[in-house]
Amino acid sequence: MAGTPNGQSGSISTMLNFPTDLTFDSSGNLYVADRNNDRVQLFLSGQFNGTTIAGSTSQSGSTAVLLSGPRSIALDSALN
Repeated sequence: MAGTPNGQSGSISTMLNFPTDLTFDSSGNLYVADRNNDRVQLFLSGQFNGTTIAGSTSQSGSTAVLLSGPRSIALDSALN
């Protein structure tokens, strides 16, 4: 899981800032709603570095490419 032993938050690929929800897909990949970083992070199974798959770190908004403090996450059968 992402994070640090001392509980510090952050915005780099191995850190989260107020994660509010998570889910796993059938391959064991982890998806995290990273609220204060305005993004959704994907952590491939067994990996510590996440990839931003929605939103933009610390840039909130309401356009098709920006998120504003995502609070939950869900996947459909096609992983959308």
